[in-house]
Parts: sequence; structure tokens; C-alpha cells
Amino acid sequence: MRPISPFSDASSASRSATRVTTPLLEVRSVETFYGTSQILFGLDLTVAQGDCVALLGRNGAGKSTTMKSIMRLAPPRGGAVQVNGRDVSKLRPDQIANIGLGYVPEDRQIFKLQTVEGNLRLGMKKGPGGQDHWPLQRIYEFFPLLGEARRKSAGLLSGGQQQMLSIGRALAGNPDLLLLDEPSEGLAPVIMDQIQALILQLRQQGVTLLVAEQNMRFCMDIASRVAVIDHGVIVFQGDIAEFQARPEVAKRYLAA
Repeated sequence: MRPISPFSDASSASRSATRVTTPLLEVRSVETFYGTSQILFGLDLTVAQGDCVALLGRNGAGKSTTMKSIMRLAPPRGGAVQVNGRDVSKLRPDQIANIGLGYVPEDRQIFKLQTVEGNLRLGMKKGPGGQDHWPLQRIYEFFPLLGEARRKSAGLLSGGQQQMLSIGRALAGNPDLLLLDEPSEGLAPVIMDQIQALILQLRQQGVTLLVAEQNMRFCMDIASRVAVIDHGVIVFQGDIAEFQARPEVAKRYLAA
């Protein structure tokens, strides 16, 4: 049975739709299953160029499945995903990456026996328009710790450094949109603050972001818009001001 939320905000979604004329990412009515278990129920989500959208929800709400559905690592059985107006429902994950999506998974998936620089070089390619905004030197300037550790085996890095490496490797592919799945997961508070500051810098430099998080406070200073997911359904979409004006949404769905 499809979950129904009393907090679904149609007027907020409508206002957002009028602002977003040509979404960089558009997820429409997506239905995703693991075996016979349905996880996403008609999920709708949009990300405009220059947005930083925080996809907030409790553990198990469907955040990671949303990311995997977009990348077709968990192919939806219904609905559609469009990137820059292009339907990606027949594409492989590597083809989706080639048309402009960068993906930083929750478990980072770095190559631990490779050096830091080896990991970065594995992700290097020009963007879908031939852009090369993130050459190796710029990545090292943005992540000085990676530059210092460039010849070190990636498996010897701290958790925070591995997160930086995973983000840097995704940026090396010059994506139009960067998907970050639980970037604060498992990090000490001081390292979490560093990652938050780096994501804010990316936003300020014009990188378009979709950040899946259960840590609401992590996202409040970096996001321009918020989508709240519960039991595989988006129950709220709006800008930061709209979200902050609805404390009952956070209280009910985020235990905040």
C-alpha cells in the first residue's frame, strides 16, 4: 500500500515547480523495489541548476535508494528519471555518469590499495560538454590534505580523508550534478564540520548538489532547498525558509 502523509505540501511543491523551468534532474513517480519489497512509492523530486537540495529522512526512509534509483544501481520499475531533459531509464550507471552525474556513495567505495592520486585519476574525465573544471591541481587546491597524501595508499587515510577522496574522485569527472549520500556518516564532529564547510564551498562555486542526510543540522547551512522523505514518499519540498517555517515537519519525520 502506498504511504500517504498528512504533511504533503502541494502548494509548496507547486511554487517550487514554477521556479524550476528546466530542472537539471527530474525524478517523476519513481517506484523502486528490492526483490518483492517496495521501497520508493511514486517519488517526485527536482533539482535545478545551482541548487543544493538536502534530501532529509530517518534511517531507512529511502534516501540511499533514491540515489541508487537515479544512478540505476537500483533500477526503478516505474516512473522516470531525466537528466537535462534526457530520459536515462535505458542507460547503464556508467552512461549516466558520462552525461553529467557524479555519485559519492554512503560507503565511499575508494580503492584502498591504490594511492590517493591513483583513485583520483581513475575518476578523471571531461564533462558532458567537454568541460574540465576540476583538473588534478584544482582538486589538490580544494582538498590540501589529499595533495599532501597523494602518494599514500588510500586505505591508510582517516575516515574524513576518505570522504574527501570520494568527493574529489567524483569531481574529477566534471559532473553537472553531484550526488552525496550521507556525507557526514560515521565522522567525528570536528571532521563533520570540515566536510560541511567543503560542501558549502562547492555550492558557493556553483556546483549543483543533491545531499542525502539524516543529520538535519548538517544540511541547514549548506542547502538552498529541502525535500523530506518518509517511507519512500516525499512528504515536503520547499526552500529553506519554507522548511524552517514548518517545524512540525522536522518534529514528525526527522525526530528533531
